Amino acid sequence: MRNPVTQLLKALYGHPDSVTMWEVKCDEDVKSVGFEAVGAEWPSDYFHKELELLLIVYVDDFKLAGPEQNLVKGLTLLRTKLNIGPEGPLGMYLG
Repeated sequence: MRNPVTQLLKALYGHPDSVTMWEVKCDEDVKSVGFEAVGAEWPSDYFHKELELLLIVYVDDFKLAGPEQNLVKGLTLLRTKLNIGPEGPLGMYLG
């Protein structure tokens, strides 16, 4: 193999700026159900004051922490705007 590199003519996952488009949509949807951004230096981190929930979004992983009795309420709110799969074990978190 002489030259294993090729020019990428199309984005692998649809629109060339699909990542930014997803971030903007997700941010709008999360804020529309009562979560507020933690701050500019913490992108994709949100807090819901009423439910006392911290939400961290990493690509398509949603980590939600707070009082156990409010977790289902928070997920229900998020699912009104976003197609979120079933909850799973926490597993490794590299944030």
